[in-house]
Amino acid sequence: MDQQVRPGGVNVHALIERFSINAVTSCAYGLRGEAFNDPNAEFYKIGKSFMQPSFKKWLAHMCIILAPWLASFFKIGMTPIDVRKFFLRILKDASSYRLMNNIKENDYLQLLIQLKEKYSEANKNINEIWFNKFTDEDIAAQALTFFTDGYETSANALIYTLYQLALNPHVQEKLRDEITAGLENTEGEIITYEAIQELKYLHMVCEESLRKYPPITYMNRICTKPYDLPTVSGGTYRVEVGMSVVIPTLALHHDPQYYSEPDRFNPERFSEDNIQTRPKYVYFPFGGGPRICLGMRFGEALMKCGLVAILSSYDVMKMEKTPTALTHDPKAFFFAPNEEIWLDFKKRTS
Repeated sequence: MDQQVRPGGVNVHALIERFSINAVTSCAYGLRGEAFNDPNAEFYKIGKSFMQPSFKKWLAHMCIILAPWLASFFKIGMTPIDVRKFFLRILKDASSYRLMNNIKENDYLQLLIQLKEKYSEANKNINEIWFNKFTDEDIAAQALTFFTDGYETSANALIYTLYQLALNPHVQEKLRDEITAGLENTEGEIITYEAIQELKYLHMVCEESLRKYPPITYMNRICTKPYDLPTVSGGTYRVEVGMSVVIPTLALHHDPQYYSEPDRFNPERFSEDNIQTRPKYVYFPFGGGPRICLGMRFGEALMKCGLVAILSSYDVMKMEKTPTALTHDPKAFFFAPNEEIWLDFKKRTS
């Protein structure tokens, strides 16, 4: 971190996306991302090109959502061929190396390898069922999903949170006091996942940041059972099986009916008492139910670890280049700012 801090301020997006790349590649695949040490690191270049917003990607996304039959006919996908080939090559080599050398790691890739082995063994006794198709391509596809969920969403969430902490120094100071006390309880050792879960105000700060800036602005779901949806006029609207339902996440998160002064950054909204005053599903930055985001827990842990590491050593402050307000990039699949966010990181001496 010290090597990334410059007197003229730090481009927070450039800093955090490198941090996220290294964290995801290490925790998910047991590989070294090297995003801080090598500007041409493969994972960093692939992540940048894959997540870089463009009109072409936006058009493909809209086609998949609004006309899936058309996307299927023309084989339109969200993932470029070079990205798919990269993940297939990297993860095929990594899994083969582990199997050949009897190496077992505690990461997501190991779970996928075990799943493939389990179904391959079962397939010796039962022929022609679905699990004999769990191949290296399936491993790469699942690994790419985890990369997408863990990299871009976590990076953006952390960027937005640091921005709000710079604009709200009283929140930052309260959070730092909690982090300092939490680190003291670890008796000088590296803070653990269990210790982070005890930092209640840290959780509130992260929840409020995800409320203001949810990773995705809306969700699509397909109705599986007929449902009479109440309308504002007092009637009902019949939602039939197979109908696509769009849930406006961003609008709900900013509805003054549930969040007074919705544009204000206020972590106290997520105190235990205040949570009880709102309906359950007016806050769902990662979705909800059985199809909740695969990388939710990992993303939250990554976000919290990043904040603990930064705030325990630095004061984060706004500067002349810091934007006073942020706008959303309409071409981005995930909720991301149009503006570059520059902040000043001042090393703490005590």
